[in-house]
Amino acid sequence: MNRRDFLLLRKDPRQREFELSCDRLYMQCLDTELSGLEPDAEADPAETSPWGGEPPARFAGRSREQLFEALDLELRKVEVLKVVNSQWLVGELRHDFDRLMVGFCARGGRVDIG
Repeated sequence: MNRRDFLLLRKDPRQREFELSCDRLYMQCLDTELSGLEPDAEADPAETSPWGGEPPARFAGRSREQLFEALDLELRKVEVLKVVNSQWLVGELRHDFDRLMVGFCARGGRVDIG
């Protein structure tokens, strides 16, 4: 807490900021595509070994929609969003990000793109 907020008896700072790294967002979106296996999907019988060994991999990842829903929930607590490495926003990711920013700005949020 800074001195001005303390002297004016503010409980929390006026501007809550959140820094969003677009390269990390890009990597998380790739993870949703690569680990998009259903957790209850049946294993390929050719991969299982009769001698035991390692069981088939099972992923409990989240979908791209769930990723952006979680980010939207996080942004509801924020007034200023600082976007870093925006050159990573390409293709569908750019479209999804723009949709997220429309909702964020409609709630009164401010976006700083750097």
